[in-house]
Amino acid sequence: MVAGDMVPTYAMAFKYKAKKDSTRRKVTKQELQNAIREVKSGTSLRKTAVKYNINRTTLRQYTKNEAKLQAFDDKGRYKASQIFTIAEERLLVEYLLTCSKMNYGLTRAQAMKLAFEYGSANNKRIPDSWTKNRSAGKDWFRGFLCRNPDISLRTPEATSLSRATSFNKKNVGDFFENLKSVREKYNFEPHNIYNCYETGCTTVQDCPKVLASKKSKQVGLVTSAERGTLVTLCFAVNAVGQSLPPFFIFPRVKNRQDFVSDGPEGSDGDAFSTGWMTAKSFLKFMEHFKKYSHASKENPVLLILDNHESHVSVNVIKYARDNGITMVTLPPHCSNRLQPLDVGLYSSFKSRYNSAMTNWMLSNPGKTVTIYNIPGFVKTIMSQAFSQTNILSGFRSTGIHPFNPDLFNEDDFMCSAVTDRNIPDDELLPEDSTSSRNRQAQIVFLAGTTSSSHPVLETDSSGDSESSLSILRTKENNQQEINDTNVTSASPVHQEVVVMAESAVSIQSKTEDVLASRDSRVETREDISNLIGASTVRDQNAGSILPIPSTSESVLLITPERIKPYPKCGPRKTLRRGRQPGKTKILTKTPEKYDIDDPTPSGSGMCEGKKKQQIKKKQKMAKMKEHLSGTRFSDDDEVKEAVQWFLNDMAASWYDMGIQKLPQRIQECTDRNGDYVEK
Repeated sequence: MVAGDMVPTYAMAFKYKAKKDSTRRKVTKQELQNAIREVKSGTSLRKTAVKYNINRTTLRQYTKNEAKLQAFDDKGRYKASQIFTIAEERLLVEYLLTCSKMNYGLTRAQAMKLAFEYGSANNKRIPDSWTKNRSAGKDWFRGFLCRNPDISLRTPEATSLSRATSFNKKNVGDFFENLKSVREKYNFEPHNIYNCYETGCTTVQDCPKVLASKKSKQVGLVTSAERGTLVTLCFAVNAVGQSLPPFFIFPRVKNRQDFVSDGPEGSDGDAFSTGWMTAKSFLKFMEHFKKYSHASKENPVLLILDNHESHVSVNVIKYARDNGITMVTLPPHCSNRLQPLDVGLYSSFKSRYNSAMTNWMLSNPGKTVTIYNIPGFVKTIMSQAFSQTNILSGFRSTGIHPFNPDLFNEDDFMCSAVTDRNIPDDELLPEDSTSSRNRQAQIVFLAGTTSSSHPVLETDSSGDSESSLSILRTKENNQQEINDTNVTSASPVHQEVVVMAESAVSIQSKTEDVLASRDSRVETREDISNLIGASTVRDQNAGSILPIPSTSESVLLITPERIKPYPKCGPRKTLRRGRQPGKTKILTKTPEKYDIDDPTPSGSGMCEGKKKQQIKKKQKMAKMKEHLSGTRFSDDDEVKEAVQWFLNDMAASWYDMGIQKLPQRIQECTDRNGDYVEK
């Protein structure tokens, strides 16, 4: 080595693996004992080493130091040092998984920082490098992933806040209620249950991977243009696996029939300057849909679609009602979970469409793809993308058919937990406020210092806790509280740890109450036995005590959610302005007639202000503006028709109520010199 050269450094392998061709054999403890016995009996060290195939130096060391033999382990003499116990590390894993399900997953740097804060808060013995960097080390993180194979670094998909929070129990439950009501009313057969949804196709394909030189810095693939031209397609499929011919929207001013001449048989289309779906174009699609679905009042069909403004025009709804088409809309921003076409078909369709366009570009060098080639591509791939298997899978995965309103579990609704908030106390009824307070609980962990003690974990709902951190108390100070919470111990406890929380702690179940209180709750006894180790768990119903591994020292554990609470938005605003959010509706249903004459029952414990507020709310919901909200009108004639339709469907009591209020309104207008507008 020449003077001045840098000395090479070598990094030790994270997981050492012995060489397969190594001549050194692993020696058992029994073989060592037999060899040492022979050496002491007079046999030479070299002959004994050859006889038992033991390294001579190894045998000499164990012969001189027999105490070393007592610590010999056949499974290995070394064990990796862990900062957290298995139970503590499992709590960290569950916290990370919960954040991921809420679409607020932690990056590697954030997880390493949390691990440092978690260890510091629980007085763990951590390396100096952790303290210096205020973060866990890369070696620990790598070992953490190896010890917990159910968690890994993933690249997330961008999800808008509206999409994440709109998929909640309330919206999904309302949709299935509407779906159940129309299915029970009309007894739709599976072949009459349809779903329609738009998608876009452009003239520029996504470039697939190609073979090229490793030395090339950039690899190109020919496309028709830098940015493609959009053509909208609207498909419709039913619950028995059949698909209707597609409907195209071309970015042109006038439509020509030859635009779809190369498309699937029976295709139709329309034209609009941007290539987007409009109310006028969707009305033409409804005519196309009626033609191929054979919908009529004698043969009613169900059409499930989203809440796009082009779908809810008056002309479309009137045409659907006149032709026996019942329209049920999905909740807003829930197409990725409740739309059969989006869930089961469009991913396969886009992939095949992209491949068909790439193959055409390779077969036609020097030519570009135009919007008139798109129907031909769709015809080529439609039989494969819209197979019966894919269609049936889409309906089954959304719970529409077979009808399954319980398809989605608690984990599926975790993404909306960020905006799940309690109703403000001033809007709660007295009984609701009491039940809300009763749901809060305290979890008491009692851990003894002797192996003969029997610590108990029990839920207590006697009151609220001012502090949510763990409190270390002695036996004398805790004796009174143990009596208050009906916790008993079979043997003396030298020291106890009382962990008080606002709600019960859970490891497996991440329900809305858990996320609202930012605590964890133990849902099942098996979870406790898997996580907390040698204590006991008291079953309040049966009064039995379940054994769990016991510890010989007092435990003071601060959970990860205490250090970094789950994401939660602020209190709900009581005053809402602007456009109201959409909701699932039965568009072709006659407007509901509200019983506004029904007063609030007396003796319900509600104050007069609350009664007036509810009555006013019912009256407001019956007004015409509530019925017409969210509807788009293209001209004055549509507005007049919608108003006339609403007035014809209202009950006579609604008119009587309005006439009875006329003197009061006239008087208010007179008192204010004409400056009066009812809102």
